[in-house]
Amino acid sequence: MHELSIVADLVALCEKALNAEKAKKKGAAEQGGKNSCDIADTANENTNSANTNIGPKNTENTGVADTNPNDKSGDFYKNLDAKPQASYDTFSSKSPQIRELHVKIGRLSGVEAHYLQNCYEVFRAGTVCENADLIIHTQEIVVKCKNCGFSGDLTQNDFFCPHCKSSEISVIDGEDMYLMRLVIE
Repeated sequence: MHELSIVADLVALCEKALNAEKAKKKGAAEQGGKNSCDIADTANENTNSANTNIGPKNTENTGVADTNPNDKSGDFYKNLDAKPQASYDTFSSKSPQIRELHVKIGRLSGVEAHYLQNCYEVFRAGTVCENADLIIHTQEIVVKCKNCGFSGDLTQNDFFCPHCKSSEISVIDGEDMYLMRLVIE
């Protein structure tokens, strides 16, 4: 069951993102409000939520990490700094916590959403994700027809163009799993 290893990778990523957020807050406190950490620069000023876009569809660096589109190992956290960070509790009375993980699962990704959810519910106990909700977004299969140019969703696992019935189609989306967003408060 590879869903369990995916959950382990998600939790590890969350730990690193949370440590980066803590370091960011520590650096800001030590420098009189200056932000010395470029991780999670998309933080919302009101909620301190950090958007983390990961995957080959990410065209701009807006979050914690990007993965190599050719790397299918599921190691979502490879590009993060692996150094342990100092405890945030000494710098503020309220430590940031992860509240939500948003993942997009393509129908052709090989990941079963209900298994992932069940693994997450069991594995998150005692981790930084203990109080975080896993929100799963299902991505339909998006194809482009090489014959007529149609681009859109396949409603069935029938790999023919819905318009011209050609088998000359390529899959544009729906084959991958992405961590779309982390909400840190």
